[in-house]
Amino acid sequence: MKPAVLIGIGIGIGVGVGLAILSPSLFTQASRNVRPQAKNLSKGAVRAYMQAREGVAHFGEYVDDLMAEAKAEVIDERRAAAHSAAEDAFEGAAEEPVAEAPQKMAEASTGNGSAAAS
Repeated sequence: MKPAVLIGIGIGIGVGVGLAILSPSLFTQASRNVRPQAKNLSKGAVRAYMQAREGVAHFGEYVDDLMAEAKAEVIDERRAAAHSAAEDAFEGAAEEPVAEAPQKMAEASTGNGSAAAS
């Protein structure tokens, strides 16, 4: 191995051993100071998560309501269109007497209908 690599490994091992020896005294004091701040930070994150989750739930309900209203309107429009088409068909059938229909069909097939009109 190259000497620079060996020196880097040696420094890394030395720092690791030094931290392992000093960690009980350093981290005990640091944990006493940092723990309340970390706990507050965690509580803030939990609050933000809960508020976001609640907001998403409200938005989901809003979208569900909106889709239900739109679906109801589409169904009402289709029913109105079908009712209107049925009324138009019924009125068209009622305007032409049944007795004249075979006569008009016969005139159309012989071609007399166009000559009689002129």
